[in-house]
Amino acid sequence: MIKLPYQSLLLNILQTILLLILRYAMKDAKIRAEAITKAVGGKVGAVQDVKAGVFQVTTPDSTMTQDAGAYDTSSIEKTVTSTVSVTFAVK
Repeated sequence: MIKLPYQSLLLNILQTILLLILRYAMKDAKIRAEAITKAVGGKVGAVQDVKAGVFQVTTPDSTMTQDAGAYDTSSIEKTVTSTVSVTFAVK
């Protein structure tokens, strides 16, 4: 297989996007945890544990998933998903 320069660029861009997705997921988890704990008079403490699932890189509207992650190369348009679980201490 011949690797063209744009393929390397696309993979670098994808790696950056994956890191941004994880960063966003962590921020979203904290916002949700704060909403839940505020409702009962608590506060969110430090992160205790983080687990991230595999990434599924698929075409838009695809339902394809694989245990070890998916990377569909049939289209340049992609949807990227993963599951992130964060455990916070509660004060």
